[in-house]
Amino acid sequence: MHGGRTKEGTGLMQAGDATFGAGGSGHRPADFAGAGPAGAAAPLAPLFLSVRGVKKHFPVRAGILGRATAWVRAVDGVSFDIGGRGTTFGLVGESGCGKTTLTRVVLRLLPPTAGRVLLEGRDIFGLAGEGLRRLRRDMQLVPQDPYGSLNPRLPVGDIVSEPLWTHAPELRGKALQRRVAELLEVVGLSSAHLRRFPHELSGGQRQRVAIARALALNPRLVILDEPTSALDVSVQAQVINLLRDLQSRFSLTYWFVSHNLPLVEYLSDTVAVMYLGRLVEVGARGDVFPSPAHPYTRALISASPSPDPTRRQEMAVLEGQVPSATAPPPGCRFHTRCPGAESRCRQESPELRELEPGHWVACHLVAARGGGGPRAAAGSGGTRADAPGGPQAVAGGGGANQKGG
Repeated sequence: MHGGRTKEGTGLMQAGDATFGAGGSGHRPADFAGAGPAGAAAPLAPLFLSVRGVKKHFPVRAGILGRATAWVRAVDGVSFDIGGRGTTFGLVGESGCGKTTLTRVVLRLLPPTAGRVLLEGRDIFGLAGEGLRRLRRDMQLVPQDPYGSLNPRLPVGDIVSEPLWTHAPELRGKALQRRVAELLEVVGLSSAHLRRFPHELSGGQRQRVAIARALALNPRLVILDEPTSALDVSVQAQVINLLRDLQSRFSLTYWFVSHNLPLVEYLSDTVAVMYLGRLVEVGARGDVFPSPAHPYTRALISASPSPDPTRRQEMAVLEGQVPSATAPPPGCRFHTRCPGAESRCRQESPELRELEPGHWVACHLVAARGGGGPRAAAGSGGTRADAPGGPQAVAGGGGANQKGG
């Protein structure tokens, strides 16, 4: 950008410009034509991100010919919506439940087994060639391991400029150098870091470099996969404050994956809980954390330590191990660990149903407490129920340690 104007065709804005995050802030409406099978009910206006019945199954091969003898159902029918810019969608669950795999599928880093994903009306899974290349600008990832995600043979300046070399050919020479310096300044680093290599940086500095690289192309969606798990507590706070500041300044939309429940409660507008490849509870932050409905969600929250020493809470201990995703149990996938499981739980798989506006749970034991209309207002953590697997959570201004899945 020169003279306060965007370079035509790049969408790259100067750091510090309030419009650095392309597009306006606010929430898209969650108005839908009705309920029905996934993909049958079209929204009146495109949502920001719509995930419909996404599945990812990995083959287990054996024998000389390497034939598939079984399938690992890592993600098995997940649907949700993120309804507006500048919001945060939080995804939590145990190790191995499929959280990271789901993000990789949506980013087209892994091919899907089934399902559909729309980004502002564009069918992501239908893109190829130049269309897929353009998509890379709009969706960026901040990985869990800041050291493993950075090329150890490149200095910081080359790492941050690499996306610009690929997607912004008009930025070269001094214009490219200025852009890289601006990105480092935005994340709290100086030009002195340009010639340093990843091994010469602290963990927090490496994560800031990863964030700067993710912001280089002015993305619409930033997926944060456990961005603070490899950092100590004081550095975690710095990175989280940086992420909140960047979201506020540039109207970024976050998809935040974490095991740290207090952190998810602090950052997220809408929260989804995942167990063995499926969502078991979805709702606004102000609904899920104070009043968790699913027994798995209650167990997760009860296991999270409270900073208040006077607070007493009963620990909900889950017996047994998480079943294998290769051979998930029939019926409810949680029934092997649920203390209140009944015969129906062992036979019928529960669908997500609305307990109260915007709060969805997949559990036979939970009685419905409110109406089940398909519409919910965006901006209050609303959800939508137009897919067989349950609702599509609409991330937008709701009330709010384990390892990556």
